[in-house]
Amino acid sequence: MFEKIFREIQAELNTKADEEYRIFVRDHFKMDVSNFLGVRIPLVRKIANKYFKELKGLRIEDILKLCNQILETKIYEHKVIAFHWSFKCSNQYQNEHFKVFESWLKTYVDDWSDCDDLCTHTLRYFVYQYPESLSKVKLWASSKNRWVKRASAVTLIYSVKRGRHLDSVFEVASELLLDKDDLVQKG
Repeated sequence: MFEKIFREIQAELNTKADEEYRIFVRDHFKMDVSNFLGVRIPLVRKIANKYFKELKGLRIEDILKLCNQILETKIYEHKVIAFHWSFKCSNQYQNEHFKVFESWLKTYVDDWSDCDDLCTHTLRYFVYQYPESLSKVKLWASSKNRWVKRASAVTLIYSVKRGRHLDSVFEVASELLLDKDDLVQKG
C-alpha cells in the first residue's frame, strides 16, 4: 500500500516542481538545493494532507515508520511531508516518541528550514505536552551540530508565547547567547 502512495506522492510533486522557484530559493536563502524539487510549501502541505487521508486508521507507530522511510530520501519536500504527518498525529504522542523525533533532528535536519519545520510543529507540541523532555532539549544547546543547537531554542518558542517553561527558555538562551553561528543566534 505505502509503495503505491509514495509513487503517487512523488509523481504529484514532480508535476508541481518549479525550476524558477528552486533557483530563487538557492539564491535568496543561500541554500543547497541539490535535494530540493522546487515545490512551494503550501502545495507540499496540500499533497501531504491529501495522502494522509489514505493512512486513516493506522497507528502512530506505523505512520512514524512511513515518515522514516520518506525521510530516508533526504528530499526536502519529503521531509516536509514526514514532519507534517508526524504533527497530524500529535494527539497520539507518547513519551517514547521523543527518541524518534530527536533522531530525525540529528539525522535528517540539514538546514534552517527543516529545523524550524520540525521544531515549530512536532517538537514544540511534544515538549509542551511532555515537559519532562525539557531536560533533553536543553542539552541540545551544547551540541556541535548547528541545527540541533538551533532546535534547542526554536522548540521552545511555543512555550514562551504561552508563558510556560521560562526557566528552561532562559537556560537555553544563556547557553546560546554568544554563539558565533548566526543561524543559531536567529533561532
